[in-house]
Amino acid sequence: MKNTIKHIALIIVALILSNCSKNDDENSEPEGITIGSFYEGGVIFFIDDTGEHGLICATKDQSASILWGYNELFLNNTNENIGTGLANTEAIAAAFPDIETAARLCLDLELNGYTDWYLPSSGELNHIYLGRNIINTTAIANGGEAFKTIAEEANYWSSSEEDENRAWLKQFDTGETVSYYKTYVLNVRAIRAF
Repeated sequence: MKNTIKHIALIIVALILSNCSKNDDENSEPEGITIGSFYEGGVIFFIDDTGEHGLICATKDQSASILWGYNELFLNNTNENIGTGLANTEAIAAAFPDIETAARLCLDLELNGYTDWYLPSSGELNHIYLGRNIINTTAIANGGEAFKTIAEEANYWSSSEEDENRAWLKQFDTGETVSYYKTYVLNVRAIRAF
């Protein structure tokens, strides 16, 4: 009888332990999905609450001198939040079909086997700025380049518009988000979602 009780107790303990390890596996992030990891063509800079989806930054700039669009045209439908960059980019490209814009450059980009790149919203670009050190390290380790950080060379376009003449940019030398004329030529670093 004592052996039977011991066997039952061991089986119960084994079941409890196997359930614990199973739950731990279910709650862990999939392998390779961490901020700063090289993944699906770029560097992860944002992961949503599910731990399964997020945003990836290209490993190098796509341009150092491209305009956002024309002045005197207010799209009035761009957003600054995380998750809005693609819609913003598509709206910009549709509004300026006859010129090469930062938005069109990103939509046409084919990089590291992916073709679904777009211009980040100002909120997405701010997340990139906050993680720039780990992004730079991973980008360089994977044949890319660091963000520019020298004064006037350090400005990157977002896909978020302020008004008919200005759009938001991020200054990677100071960390400030400011607006500037849409016809000014700046850097572009594309992103994509996974």
